[in-house]
Amino acid sequence: MIAGETISDYNCNSCKQRVNISKQIAIKRLPNTLILHLKRLDFDFNTMMNVKLNDRIEFPNVLNMKNFMLSEVIKDIKKHKNEAKL
Repeated sequence: MIAGETISDYNCNSCKQRVNISKQIAIKRLPNTLILHLKRLDFDFNTMMNVKLNDRIEFPNVLNMKNFMLSEVIKDIKKHKNEAKL
C-alpha cells in the first residue's frame, strides 16, 4: 500500500474523463504505538491455493518511519514531477 498502485481507466468526477491515477497510502502522524500487519499469505497460481509464508523477518529496535510519512511522500512526488519536466 505504501509503494502505491496505478489504476487505469479511472472515471474522474471533476473532469468527466477516463484517466490513469496513482493510489498510495502514507502516515500523517505516528501514534504512540504502531501495529504493523504482515501479509503472510500469498496466492500460488500453479496450485490455485493460498500459501503461508514462513520466512524469518527481523526488525531493528528502532524503526525509521520517515519515508512513509505524508510530508516525505509529498516531497518525493514533487521531486519526481520536477525531474520529469527537465
